[in-house]
Amino acid sequence: MKSLDRLRLCGCAIVTATSLLANPVSGQAPETATSSQQGAFERFGGVADRFNVRGGPFFASHDTRARVDSETLGIGTLVNLEDDLGLQSSTRTGRIDGYVRLGRRHQIRGGFISLRRGANVRLQRQVQWGSEVFNVDVGVESAVDLKLIPANYRFSVVKSDRVDIGLSAGVFALVADARVAAPEAGISEGESATFPLPVFGGDFDVAVAPRVFLIGGVEYFGLSIQDVSGSWSEFRGGVEVFPLRNVGLGAAYRHVNIEIDGTDALTGAPGDTQLFFDYRFSGPQAYLTLAL
Repeated sequence: MKSLDRLRLCGCAIVTATSLLANPVSGQAPETATSSQQGAFERFGGVADRFNVRGGPFFASHDTRARVDSETLGIGTLVNLEDDLGLQSSTRTGRIDGYVRLGRRHQIRGGFISLRRGANVRLQRQVQWGSEVFNVDVGVESAVDLKLIPANYRFSVVKSDRVDIGLSAGVFALVADARVAAPEAGISEGESATFPLPVFGGDFDVAVAPRVFLIGGVEYFGLSIQDVSGSWSEFRGGVEVFPLRNVGLGAAYRHVNIEIDGTDALTGAPGDTQLFFDYRFSGPQAYLTLAL
């Protein structure tokens, strides 16, 4: 009888366990599934991650040195655009960037920022800008418009629920327009240039809590082709918080350095001018991010 009772108890235990596995307790299993399984297009905490766009004000501090030589007048004057031409050393502009995830480890990313500045001052020294000479105490109007357009492909080397570390490769385009004029002297000099540079980088996205992420990265490339050399570098870091699955708030800091040096860098006749351009800008950005 004792053996029979034991067999009956074992049978009841097996049936009960099978029933619990087949019909989990309400409210317990869904929580376990959510915490142990992350969707291919989700960040930690259930934030949507198939499409992401960030946009908001960028508060930039500028430091710019430039020189435009002339075939007839020789080496131009090395000018600090903030000190000599009075361009604003601090500005506020908008910046937008985002990505589309093609798979769990694959992204296509892009962005856009336009940095416009202008000033009207009287020169404290003589300046040769290309083929024009601006004398001391002449009134000078200057305007600079820089458009930065990055686009790249990113591959996640490390990809888990909490950590995403990737490498990227793409193209950075700098579209520059600069004009210097002295109306009272009847002088006006303008230059335009477009520089496409391939760029390589790495970045990380780490969840420190559900829907709270630390992000950062670096991009760099230096290139020398014939008589033109150029480099681009960017360092960035920030934090993102998502109160909702599809809406988040972010704060970041960026530092960018662009340097271009060489003949035939400007539009116009080949060999006519040589450009030297060293530009640094950095500052904080606050942004809204939408995720789908």
